[in-house]
Amino acid sequence: MRYRLDPTQSRLVITGRSTLHGITTRGDQLTGEVTIDWDAPEPAATISAPLERVRFGDFVRDGFLHRHLDVKRWPTATFTLTGATVVGAGTEHRASLTGTLSYRSHSAPITAEATARHDASRLDASAHFALDLRDFGLTPPKLLGLEVEPVVHIDVTLVGRAS
Repeated sequence: MRYRLDPTQSRLVITGRSTLHGITTRGDQLTGEVTIDWDAPEPAATISAPLERVRFGDFVRDGFLHRHLDVKRWPTATFTLTGATVVGAGTEHRASLTGTLSYRSHSAPITAEATARHDASRLDASAHFALDLRDFGLTPPKLLGLEVEPVVHIDVTLVGRAS
């Protein structure tokens, strides 16, 4: 079964810590495709995140984040699935995923825990993983004396339509 992601419903949430408090940013408009045979799971997936859609929710912090990530030069981060261990039966599954996240001419291995529910027309999946910004040549951002810790946590929600 092949599912094309619905960018209006596929999104990510990035959480982290700064020297003073927690931070949360959100992004949407994820695109890509997931292919899986649920009877013999060897999934394939490529998922792209447009980084200009990652937002804190206010103009000043959004502008700072976009300059720090240099989204004009590097507008997209892409995850490519390289392996999966899928358990479950019927229409609900859990999985340990491995893959590669590519951004800024850097690639880093990613391990994620995921859940998925599906039927003949729709896939609903979520995944969680930790990401070290330094793996992509980024220094942790600093704004107004606050420094973000280098490891952030990413929660991804994917909605796919059968194609």
